[in-house]
Amino acid sequence: MPSRFASGAYEPEIVTLMGEAFELAWKDFRLNRPHNQTLAKELLASAIIAGVGEGGREPKALAKTATKALRKVVKDNPTALDGED
Repeated sequence: MPSRFASGAYEPEIVTLMGEAFELAWKDFRLNRPHNQTLAKELLASAIIAGVGEGGREPKALAKTATKALRKVVKDNPTALDGED
């Protein structure tokens, strides 16, 4: 789970659900094996944080939205995650 989830800006329950959502999203997306996994993880984390900011509280729904957002980035820019970590 990215360290930015543990910034102290969220209640522990929210951090837990963001972590669950992240793990689900990464499990789904990592099958694409991006070269730049760090960027891919940051983009997933950002999408999850945005989803929580919009009131999302269901890990599976947050994960689905985050994965969808990351796939859109790759669709719009196929080389976005090509750089090495």
